[in-house]
Amino acid sequence: AIVTNANIEDLSRYRAVIASGVQELTEEQAGALRRFVDEGGVLYASGTTSLNRSASPEPRYLLEDVLGVRHCGRFPHRVNYLDLEDDAILEALYPQLYVTVSTPMERAELLPGGKCLATVRPTFVDPDAGRMIGQTYASVHSNPPATETTDSPALVINQFGKGSCVWSAAAFEAGDHWSSRALL
Repeated sequence: AIVTNANIEDLSRYRAVIASGVQELTEEQAGALRRFVDEGGVLYASGTTSLNRSASPEPRYLLEDVLGVRHCGRFPHRVNYLDLEDDAILEALYPQLYVTVSTPMERAELLPGGKCLATVRPTFVDPDAGRMIGQTYASVHSNPPATETTDSPALVINQFGKGSCVWSAAAFEAGDHWSSRALL
């Protein structure tokens, strides 16, 4: 079913809710999702879900306690990778070591209690650099991963109340590669 204002107070009918990049949540809607997870539901939230851009002094997630992450900005490049750290995910995606994400990724800080399953790994060279002269690497065929990862979580699972939440730094579920589908 699709969750709207008409049925958001009745989330207990569902085992799981997928919130893919839902930016414009009100405090009341965020509260309904918080209660859903607290009472045993599972929430999958990606990217900017619950991001309050007008929060002071800087944007923050309305559901950061549920998500297990604090918003810290956005990665500047349009191509990044999920650097997989969880053995079960690595096994499910074998032989993939990374999942390519071709949408913007949010930068976050892991909060206490959250478990990081993957971190953000940028490309070796920014694919939007505009020129290849003076670059260390150039290829018309690929955007290889950088040699080092960041410490920014890309995929987090967080226990909240009786339920749990999985947060992703990007809406990888919108990708058309088999690894995106398998990860979801």
